[in-house]
Amino acid sequence: MTAKQFALLVCENRPAESENRTNKNKTENLDSEMRPEYDLSQLKGRVLGKYTERYRAGTSLILLESDVQAAFPDAEAVNKVLRMLMKVARRQVQEQV
Repeated sequence: MTAKQFALLVCENRPAESENRTNKNKTENLDSEMRPEYDLSQLKGRVLGKYTERYRAGTSLILLESDVQAAFPDAEAVNKVLRMLMKVARRQVQEQV
């Protein structure tokens, strides 16, 4: 995969503004759609919009599958490996030219 293909893949997977509005509507209706056995008052640390400012600032939040998450101790390690992968991809593109 080239660096350009990788960048396009990342951009394609970013949610559109219309999806954000749809998700907001889903969140507003969350209580009415929840099963009665779920008691939301007992959830600790539940904060709506916790990462909104980061998202608006341009930071992407990405959910990792559990097997991928197990390979990395923290976000810094994930970013380090992704940057290394981007370098390798750029080198391969330059070698092909």
